Amino acid sequence: MVYQWKTASRVTADPNAAAEQFAALVQTVGLTQQTVLNANRPADAPLHNEFEWDDTEAAEKYRLHQAGHLIRSLIIVPEHEDQENSKQAEPVQVRAYFQIQGTFQPVTAIVQEPDKYELLLAQAKSEMAAYLNKYNTLKELQPFRDAFNAMK
Repeated sequence: MVYQWKTASRVTADPNAAAEQFAALVQTVGLTQQTVLNANRPADAPLHNEFEWDDTEAAEKYRLHQAGHLIRSLIIVPEHEDQENSKQAEPVQVRAYFQIQGTFQPVTAIVQEPDKYELLLAQAKSEMAAYLNKYNTLKELQPFRDAFNAMK
């Protein structure tokens, strides 16, 4: 088999060397994030340079990752005027912010601005295509792929 990295993955290491290492880990200790990290600690390991080894810089990158997680985790729950009805069904959860062109925008503003709305819709379609492609081998998802392709 020949391997390559996904488009825009920013990984520069040899994908075939990575695949070989991953296969070896599957056969020995199991393929997990921890086993990949441990296997690539040596400077001559195939994926060593894909990791940030400067602890100060790595800590800052992780905090930025956490900040993004916080922004993406905030949701809007619609207020119910009728308290009895609100107990019958789960309220619809809507993300409060979406990243559009590098910055997070409130969803309430996005839906009111046609240009931003079109960007979000294009992003959603791209993510849906990637998701369906990720599980392309599952034939049970073919009806979803067909429906998605019909709306393009």
